[in-house]
Formats: sequence, C-alpha cells, structure tokens
Amino acid sequence: MKNILFAILLTLGLILTGCTLISAAPAYAEKEFAVDSGKRHAVTVRLAAGQIIEGDFFIQGEDSLPSLELYVLGPHGQKFDNGRATGGDSFQLTAEESGQYALFFDNTTQPASPCRVTLRYRIVWPEDPPLQES
Repeated sequence: MKNILFAILLTLGLILTGCTLISAAPAYAEKEFAVDSGKRHAVTVRLAAGQIIEGDFFIQGEDSLPSLELYVLGPHGQKFDNGRATGGDSFQLTAEESGQYALFFDNTTQPASPCRVTLRYRIVWPEDPPLQES
C-alpha cells in the first residue's frame, strides 16, 4: 500500500512540476488592413512600462517594391522608430512608460500607391521566452 501511495504522490509531483516548468510565450496577434494613397493607418496598443511590443509586417501593393513610412507615437506624442520600409520589416520597442502607443503606417510621402499590410505583433515582458513556431 505504501508503494502505491508513493507512486501516486511521485506521479502527481512530476505532473505538477512539469506544469510549472512549461511557460508559453504570448501568441502573435495578426491584423490585415489597407493604407490608401495619401493616408495613414494606426494600430494602438496599451503597454506598461518595461513591456516590449515586437513583430513584423509585410506590405503588398501595385508597385513592384511597395513601401511605407513606419513610426510609433508614445503616450505623450513622442516619436520612436521612424523609418521607411520596403516590402516589410520587423520591429521591437520597449515602453519607457505606461500608456497608449500607436504604430503608424504612413502612405502620405513620395508618389504613393495603395498598399495592403499584414501585421503580426505580440506584447511581452523581457523575461518571456521566445515563441517556438512549428
């Protein structure tokens, strides 16, 4: 009887230990949207100080090399990560303070043609493990 009880407790302990050791990273959210010529599109997220937003995006359009201006506005309107992306890119930003952040996809500069954007992003804490994709 002691052996059976010991085996049950050992199995239960292994199961509980295994459950606490497995930590899944947050999944990526995916959005698809159009950015017409002369327009901007914003995706807003709420971040706590120290959180990280990371992801990638792909641009499709009438041009052979569609491009957009990408920038992030912080809670007080401060601009981060200003740059032009052709075809797509990846990004990562650590929130300096808590608040609402807006990722802007800007199609107002240069001779612009309508674009379609596929955006994948996730919000993590620095200690979150990398996402294992299968």
